[in-house]
Amino acid sequence: MNVKKPGVLLAVLLVAFVCPSFAQQRAEPRIRTLRIPLPLTEFSVSAAAMMWTNATGVPTGVEGLMRTAAETSAGRSRILSTLDLSGLTIKQSAEEIVQQLGDYQGRFADESLVLRPARRSPLDVVVPRFTLTQAGLLGAVEAVHQIFQPAYVIRATPVPPPAAGESAYAKELRDRYNEKFRPVITLDLTNATVETILIAIAKAYGGASWAVLYTSEDRRFEECVVTVFVPKGVSVSAGPQRAPAKGR
Repeated sequence: MNVKKPGVLLAVLLVAFVCPSFAQQRAEPRIRTLRIPLPLTEFSVSAAAMMWTNATGVPTGVEGLMRTAAETSAGRSRILSTLDLSGLTIKQSAEEIVQQLGDYQGRFADESLVLRPARRSPLDVVVPRFTLTQAGLLGAVEAVHQIFQPAYVIRATPVPPPAAGESAYAKELRDRYNEKFRPVITLDLTNATVETILIAIAKAYGGASWAVLYTSEDRRFEECVVTVFVPKGVSVSAGPQRAPAKGR
């Protein structure tokens, strides 16, 4: 019997106890390759977040502004340089993104990274009760809009199969589109903010990401596009709806 083994084991355990960060650093995943276009602004944060999600596998929730054709032509989409996040840990890369955004805050919430401006917004509104019963993706996004616009309705229906002659490719496309309608989740939240509701919906869809992009700098929820991105699945966007004119 080798009597030195217990001593060696004790020494290993002692090192692990005194220096627990050593093992953590070895195990902490790092981004292989990721370069994000700069500058990072409220107009580009959503695209940057999706690039980061694709590289890290961590879902994101984003609040920002939607770029219009006029802003694009005015040069707001011009890439001046890139932010190299290659080799960084998830936390380090998130901190770099927030630093580039300036007036943004970033925090990890329920296994996702939330990027929002450092000011109050419609996402801070507290909803007394929010429920979904076997809702599909479209139904969930519709329900979020209905918090501010009770009459909001997404006018879309599943695509039925043709009477005959459907190719395998056409069937794949139809099935993919109809995934938006299939009942998936049930939620029952009380006294939750709109942000909390979006995080809960995204998590219920298996680690989805979400974005709220306002179409004007007034940042009214009635004038925003809500998008939910499902990993390896469909994504749904729903934007502002105007009330129908009287007499129609």
